Amino acid sequence: MSVSVLVISGGDMADPDRIGRDMREYSSPVLVCADGGARYAAAAGVVPAAVIGDMDSVDAELLSYYESRGSVVIRYPVSKNETDTELALRYALSLEPKEIRLYAALGGRIDHTLANISLLSSSMLRCVDTRIIDDRGELFAVDDRAVVRGSTGQTVSLLPLTTEVSGITLEGFEYPLCEATMEPGRPYGISNRLAGTEGRIQVRSGRLLVIHYSDAGGEAGATSM
Repeated sequence: MSVSVLVISGGDMADPDRIGRDMREYSSPVLVCADGGARYAAAAGVVPAAVIGDMDSVDAELLSYYESRGSVVIRYPVSKNETDTELALRYALSLEPKEIRLYAALGGRIDHTLANISLLSSSMLRCVDTRIIDDRGELFAVDDRAVVRGSTGQTVSLLPLTTEVSGITLEGFEYPLCEATMEPGRPYGISNRLAGTEGRIQVRSGRLLVIHYSDAGGEAGATSM
């Protein structure tokens, strides 16, 4: 059976208890922590299946506790080419998941935030539905088609993750597009809105970042196709 993997990074997370609530929404969830993300698991009172990273942001006593509860702790040297979050995502992919949800990946240091967002453009994630989840909504990438489901008026912003994204067609949005092109440096895809409960996105080439806020009411949700 394909699993759903929830990965906790080390950025900001205002409500750690959400991890426990969200885990109950999946039939076979696996929790993976990237280094300091383990402290959010502790705050939520859940035990991760694995903790991965150079362990420079997590208490040794907490790691020992998790190991005693059956967690796999995979240690890497501080000097490495990958971020702890990337290593955790690679571990998640080794489980052959049907979906990955990444928490606490935003906020804090801007370089870490940008690095985590850039991971959405990684070729290793293209075959797995992967989304960054935060307290206001979610981020995910599209290189074909996606349906964004939510409430009328919810904000949906679009930004190119590649040097050019072409053939962008939007239906069900306040500002529709037909065969449009987006490039870095011209962010005209910011602050679009759902015209109803569903918006459709189609991309012919390139990879598009979708930022879906749930602050207009209702629950944010998106289904990649």
